[in-house]
Amino acid sequence: MAKRTFLDELRPATQDEVGGGGYAIFPGSPGGVAPIAVFKILHERFGKPNHWGDPAKTLWAWALAGKNGVLTVYDWKGGWSIGFRGKDGFMPELTEALKQDAKRLLDDLVAQASRVRPNVKAAIGGVITNPYRIFSDTAESLLEQLAELEQHMETQLEAYRKRGADRDEKGG
Repeated sequence: MAKRTFLDELRPATQDEVGGGGYAIFPGSPGGVAPIAVFKILHERFGKPNHWGDPAKTLWAWALAGKNGVLTVYDWKGGWSIGFRGKDGFMPELTEALKQDAKRLLDDLVAQASRVRPNVKAAIGGVITNPYRIFSDTAESLLEQLAELEQHMETQLEAYRKRGADRDEKGG
């Protein structure tokens, strides 16, 4: 049987458990772990991200409930962070127990990240795991649309010419 980790003690938080305010505990890609590795670990364990985070600054975020409160794991400014939401509304208190939970979560993620070999060119659950791919996909998509438009215009031009030739034959 596999050794239990702190991740085994967590579950996706419900909206009712996520308070209005939150703060970072371990910001800036703690442990030197790549955001894609953290995303892959959490996605495999908990499914799609369940928290909105700050839509202007994050692409993914999980709110994970434990016995001492709600921890958040999210991408932020090219890295990732662990934060907390607490259970007590807008200004939750960061308890020593919740700090310890965050440290245990960090330790688990760092340990598991060494075994992650993500495919950085793949998209998982609609989240782009390689931010440079969006530019490639967009360029490819635009080229495909351009080719379709070109084909449509050629078809329309051919139909127009045919109508003109038919009119000329009829003397019109």
